[in-house]
Amino acid sequence: MPVTTVHQVPRIIGRKGQHQVGQVTFRERGEFVTQVGIICANGTSLPPVWVFPRQRFDNKKTMKGAPNQEDGPMGLVYPSGWMTAANFLKVLQFFHKHVKSSIDEKVLLIMDNHDSQFIY
Repeated sequence: MPVTTVHQVPRIIGRKGQHQVGQVTFRERGEFVTQVGIICANGTSLPPVWVFPRQRFDNKKTMKGAPNQEDGPMGLVYPSGWMTAANFLKVLQFFHKHVKSSIDEKVLLIMDNHDSQFIY
């Protein structure tokens, strides 16, 4: 699910007589960040996984301020910001780490047929 980083600018209404109304817009148009959301049947969810359009990524710096960084959200990179097969394997490892599945504690994972889920 791509999420745009372009700020949607609302209409700004200033006070009568005010000549300067400040507003900041950032990022370039057309740049996407992909979010992987994993939701359980009982209504709980895992922390999100984000795929950022970059070459390199420092999870500790970018996710600074996110709650519980060891067990919290994970950031991945790909130049276009889209999911790839290599990143999908990292998402599966992230899933396995959080749900703590084993031979005795089995988990059913239902996915769509996105191309990133196939390794050729």
